[in-house]
Amino acid sequence: MEHEVTNCNGQEDEHKISIFDKKTLDEEVDCDSLERQHEARKREDEARLKRIEQEFRTYGKVSLNAVKGMIEPIRERFSHREQLIVEKENKIVELYHEIQELTAKLSDLQENALFDSSSDNEDVRVIQEFMMMNGIGTVKDIEDILDECSKNRRNLIETKELLQIT
Repeated sequence: MEHEVTNCNGQEDEHKISIFDKKTLDEEVDCDSLERQHEARKREDEARLKRIEQEFRTYGKVSLNAVKGMIEPIRERFSHREQLIVEKENKIVELYHEIQELTAKLSDLQENALFDSSSDNEDVRVIQEFMMMNGIGTVKDIEDILDECSKNRRNLIETKELLQIT
């Protein structure tokens, strides 16, 4: 499916955007194939069921082989589906870990963006200059400075309280 792009004047632009890529089309073809396979299995199951019904009407009971013949293909399909579910779950876990890694990398990049000297923002450049003049090169350095300031503030408050007591 393609979607024509119009510009702000309502005129058609020269290029079109394809919404579906080759992979999506392949998946649609796979869906059609799966539907045909499902219909074929359904017909086979119905034929087996009719055989069992006829056997039951004729003999008043159903042979063990007929029941096994009905159950085995169903069991195989469930086994195959379970395997597919496990594979999909593993893929989801794998993608989740990739997302975590990429999120961590993005976080690092965002943290280091402050230290990128090519910033056009005046405030960022002033902060960068201050950091360079004071030997601050990483986010860890800033965290250490903030921790030290916090400790100094606590010490100052404690000292002030002691002076008020005496």
